Amino acid sequence: MKEDLKRAMKMLSTALEMEERRRTFYEHAVSICKNDMGKEIFQIKYVALFTIPGNSNPQTVF
Repeated sequence: MKEDLKRAMKMLSTALEMEERRRTFYEHAVSICKNDMGKEIFQIKYVALFTIPGNSNPQTVF
């Protein structure tokens, strides 16, 4: 059982790291995008991925 718990914790840790990398990717993409439409697309995708469902006033870093 202890080994199963270790494996589950490792999977959770990996998932959280991947989520943070994905968030960083979108933040970076918006900051370097030279095209206004491209920037807006990245912002929309960021908001869709990283806001709490039901939150009518999402806060973003942009």
